[in-house]
Amino acid sequence: MSKFDSNKIMPRYSAIALVMTMIAFAVVVKAGYIMTVKRSYWEQVADRVKKVHDFLTVGAAAPLMEAAVTGLKFGDDYYKELQNHYTHMKNLFCDGLKNLGLTFSEPQGAYYVLMDVSEFGVKDDVKFCEWMTQHVGVAAVPGS
Repeated sequence: MSKFDSNKIMPRYSAIALVMTMIAFAVVVKAGYIMTVKRSYWEQVADRVKKVHDFLTVGAAAPLMEAAVTGLKFGDDYYKELQNHYTHMKNLFCDGLKNLGLTFSEPQGAYYVLMDVSEFGVKDDVKFCEWMTQHVGVAAVPGS
């Protein structure tokens, strides 16, 4: 049993609290209440948080917001079933990679698998992914 199987889905209220904390942090940093740490570091952090905040508040498409509202109405059973489905699909995929003898890192909550392509004598993961698509018929996304 991997750590993935026992990971809990973040409750909706925790995700909302996290976003609100990030926004509050951005406001504090933006207002100039930067103490004890180099100003340039906090300015970089604030710039990145402001970009995320702008994207979430200005760039969010109306249909996505409606979908999010619908998703918030689903009960915990829906999310547990979804977690079980993705866990099953992850296990199926990773078991296949293990059976092929490939080296990879098993996801611990992510939806992607990172492989070590160096065993194929490849140093450029982009070229490797292009080769896989053209010659093996498997689409992959480079990790770089």
